[in-house]
Amino acid sequence: MVLPQIDARFAERLRTAVAAQLPEFLPHQRWFRSKARRIQSAQLSDCIPVPVPRSVALVALVAVEFSEGGAETYVVPLIASPPGRACPPEAIAVRLPASSADSGQILIDALSDAEFLSEIFRAIVNASSFAGQCGELYASPEPGLEEDRPSSATALPQPRLLRGEQSNSSIVFGDRFILKFFRRVEEGVHPDLEIGRFLASIAHFQNVPPVCGSLSYRTNASGVMTLGILQRFIPNRGDAWRQTVDSLVELFASPDHPTGEALPGSVRPSASNAKSNPAVCEPSARFGKQLELVRLLGTRTAELHLALASSGAHPAFAPERFTPELRERMEVAFHDLVVHNFAMLRLKIAELPNPVAGLTEDILKLEDDALLVRHSILEKEISSIRIRIHGDYHLGQVLFTGSDFFIIDFEGEPARSLSQRRDKRSPLQDVAGMLRSFHYAACAASGLAKQRLAGLPGAGSNVDALAAEWQTLASVEFLRSYRSTVGDATFVPADSVEFDALLRIFLLEKAVYELGYELNNRPTWLYIPLQGIRDILSAPKTP
Repeated sequence: MVLPQIDARFAERLRTAVAAQLPEFLPHQRWFRSKARRIQSAQLSDCIPVPVPRSVALVALVAVEFSEGGAETYVVPLIASPPGRACPPEAIAVRLPASSADSGQILIDALSDAEFLSEIFRAIVNASSFAGQCGELYASPEPGLEEDRPSSATALPQPRLLRGEQSNSSIVFGDRFILKFFRRVEEGVHPDLEIGRFLASIAHFQNVPPVCGSLSYRTNASGVMTLGILQRFIPNRGDAWRQTVDSLVELFASPDHPTGEALPGSVRPSASNAKSNPAVCEPSARFGKQLELVRLLGTRTAELHLALASSGAHPAFAPERFTPELRERMEVAFHDLVVHNFAMLRLKIAELPNPVAGLTEDILKLEDDALLVRHSILEKEISSIRIRIHGDYHLGQVLFTGSDFFIIDFEGEPARSLSQRRDKRSPLQDVAGMLRSFHYAACAASGLAKQRLAGLPGAGSNVDALAAEWQTLASVEFLRSYRSTVGDATFVPADSVEFDALLRIFLLEKAVYELGYELNNRPTWLYIPLQGIRDILSAPKTP
């Protein structure tokens, strides 16, 4: 069974049939980002046919309007399901025109179809394009493809869709390439593609996957949206989050592990104890291997920032100074974030379990303190410059090969607009994101270790202390390695007091952002950002 010719008559019937089912279909998809918002309407803004050997696939661009807030555009590739196949959860039932002998047609997500995926890969290799009603889908090879270009059509690597909870879809081609297919798209240059090209071709930074191709949509009005990026597949042992948590669980749950005591609460990550006073927090032998990897990660992070700041000849990457107007916008944005997320916390406090509710009450009293900290720092001139950064940096954005780290996913925070994600910022925002990720990893490993030790007499009593010790040691070692590698780079303050002050507000901003995220998505993890906000605001200032 194949779809009929995609003429104007069928396209309109298809548009009507699919659009009617989208409000029910979209919220059940893992890549749909606005599950908490009510869909007002969903329409096909374009539908591009892509021929495959035994069918016709359709790349649908879906414009979604909500009862409140801005509209969003999603990409939904569809393909005809073979006759007799059970209707999967991701299917959309579409009735064919009356002239067909069939009473209906089942369309499923085309990214689960090997023939469609092979056709997309072939299109990138051959720089093919496909015309829609309102625009054009076109594929482009990039220089990274030349090193491993398939020699013939028969040599095309086999595709495999990766399963997982993510906002995009990823397809591996024969362990040689990986295609990241964006689901929510916007008009404009996508930072993942832009930064990937720059790091590979201009900065020659080795610890990112080379860009091998792209998939884009160009409207008849000349607007461009990036739909996908093809990159070299980096053989790995998983991301740094999984490597870190698994290693810490083994350490925390080991029955013959030395107990020790947590480091004093007065020790916190800062420029002063990471750069000029190494004796403050000498690495513990129990975490030797993990801290060695943390130091390497600090080095790679610094090298990334040095690469992103390396070319003043490219306007999109040329470093710039912080202006008074920009500092004011930063303060307003932080004010709005704090007020919004603290108000949401107040509304939901009655739903929280007692231990978290008690901590929540304490945190709510600190709202004015949070706003005051930000104001007291941003009212002063910032001596360092701003550059392009990763923008959503944490352990899950780093691949571990077994001996090294590769940094991936330069999309920036999904909640920001595409233009905002391309803004130049302080690289200390990336540093703060990684330090907050250490806190999450310590908490996750602590919980898993206590589950493993459950029922053993006296076991697990010191796990939280070990987790706190590791978090502090890892933070200090990461900062020490980072500062040592960046040296006198102008994108970080040379003065340790200013360094600590900026890092503190970015840590606070990240923790407040996490507060809103956990309230909406993972309430059982809410205690982590609550602890983070408390510790950041209660920590003594660097003398």
